[in-house]
Amino acid sequence: YMCKQPHQYFQNNFSGNITSNINILAGNIEKACYEISMHTIRGIIVWLGAMLAMYIVNPFFSVILLVWAVAFCLISLSFSKKIMRLSDKHAESEAQVFGVIGDAIANSQSMRVFTNANYERSYLATSLCDLKTCFKNKMRFELVLDVLQGISVTCLLTSMLYLLVRLRA
Repeated sequence: YMCKQPHQYFQNNFSGNITSNINILAGNIEKACYEISMHTIRGIIVWLGAMLAMYIVNPFFSVILLVWAVAFCLISLSFSKKIMRLSDKHAESEAQVFGVIGDAIANSQSMRVFTNANYERSYLATSLCDLKTCFKNKMRFELVLDVLQGISVTCLLTSMLYLLVRLRA
């Protein structure tokens, strides 16, 4: 891929940015395989076991669990689009910071000669502020999503407990 890029590509992109994107891609492939194999398969097996156990206790419990699981998945999928956008912005600003640092190190000799250290510092500070803003936005959104998912689990368990107590009475 890199060998096919024109010379203009390397002039418009920081060397650190290119390296960072390659490292992020390599790490994400391994992480995606791990997530799919460990969490998704295990989650499906546990969910099917829970559905069977709920059905044995009372068929209505399994219906509640099924409705909750479908609603939980649909809401999570709708939120995932925004999280992907926020993650992309965060990764871009992170790559920009790495590119600025890499270029500053590569150009350290020229900075000494032409004394552009203040400009380089302000340029790095701007990139770091952008990175911090993107990170805060992403983490704030993930916190809201985690709280909403936690509330939905609490509502599910509360309704199950209420129905169980009511059946026993």
